[in-house]
Amino acid sequence: MPFRLLRRLALVAPLLVLVLAGRLAIPISAQESENTGVLIDATLETGDYPVAPAFVRLLRITLEPESSSPLHTHPGPEIVVVESGTLTVQIGGAAEFTLAGDQPDAGTPAAGELAPVDSEFEMTEGDQLVYLPQTSMTFRNAGSQPVTLLTVVLLPAGHQHPPGVTYINGQPASEAFAGVTPQILGDGVASSMPANGIRLIVDELNLDEGASIPAASHQTLLSLQQGGLDFTVIGGKVQVSRGATPGPQPDSPPDSETNLAVNDAIYVPLGMKEAERPETDGPLAFLRLTIEAANPENEPTPSGEGVGEIQVTGTEVTPEPESETPAAGATPSAEPVSTAESDATPAATATPTGPQEGDSVSVNSDGVNMRACASTDCEIVTQVFFGQTVTILGPSEDDGTYLWWPVSLDEDPSITGYIAQDFLDLPESGE
Repeated sequence: MPFRLLRRLALVAPLLVLVLAGRLAIPISAQESENTGVLIDATLETGDYPVAPAFVRLLRITLEPESSSPLHTHPGPEIVVVESGTLTVQIGGAAEFTLAGDQPDAGTPAAGELAPVDSEFEMTEGDQLVYLPQTSMTFRNAGSQPVTLLTVVLLPAGHQHPPGVTYINGQPASEAFAGVTPQILGDGVASSMPANGIRLIVDELNLDEGASIPAASHQTLLSLQQGGLDFTVIGGKVQVSRGATPGPQPDSPPDSETNLAVNDAIYVPLGMKEAERPETDGPLAFLRLTIEAANPENEPTPSGEGVGEIQVTGTEVTPEPESETPAAGATPSAEPVSTAESDATPAATATPTGPQEGDSVSVNSDGVNMRACASTDCEIVTQVFFGQTVTILGPSEDDGTYLWWPVSLDEDPSITGYIAQDFLDLPESGE
């Protein structure tokens, strides 16, 4: 047995083993024959994941040397796998660790072990950790090379959802997040969740030139990592999120034309039909997140209504211009927070020429809602107050009533959304 595994096992408290044994299971079989590599594979029991509606997020986090994440908790589970480097972790509750070594099959996680509590341990490439809800966590890069993490977060949605993140020692200062760069790879809102446990899988899906996008029988998020994809939504529930301006989006209406760039994603909460592509379409690479019933025999048979359907149009069709510019740049993670309703009521004003992507601006009122998208019909992400500063993430969007700016909180870059212009102190024109 490797020394690293022996050392970690020795740190596990016997009492924790008695309390937590059997709570989580890590399946050891690959999801489907078409997978080119299983990156995350975890099973959660009922009560360890939110019921619908739920926020679903796939993201990549980069930690520069000597950077860290403050001690915090989430109201939903978080699943992390180390893509590169060595991560130093400390937890204060239930979490299951899966060592990448000693695997029974290539690309398949080994059986899980309980992670040590209240003492630091290391994770290296391929290691997986499943944090259960309300487990406190902090992690840091103590090495000399960057660390990259692939992460899935499930959080409660709806009007009464709790804060998406709670910092144990109070709200950290903005410099506490220096060197930590999250890149959102896809967002969605799950309209249903299996009731008797879920299995969550992230794998690599590589498609040759002209190969069809396979059908999905479960809720699936496809995050584009290579190539470009132009398509028209035919019907069903299809949500499109942008890496450059993250946040869950409403279902795309039928006949809407769009395109995906790298780090943009399609989320289909009820599955998707196979989508053929023109023979001349180039190769594509996706990160694919699938959430399915852990015990399908105990789940009702899906009705088939709402299954997403898209028609790939290829490079021959020029997509309708987007208000945002998809990019692969760093974008913080949006973690929803419960708040009372207090949206912007003033009429929208003309867009000033001053604000630019990366500008930090102040909030000029108390109790201002940050929304998941540019509309008062969208989910509330969090509430901000007078004097708090936010960073502009991209161009403004006009919903016909208000002008909205995509922003992230400076004091916690993991929270992003849209704020109406009237509640931001924007630079004067020409600054």
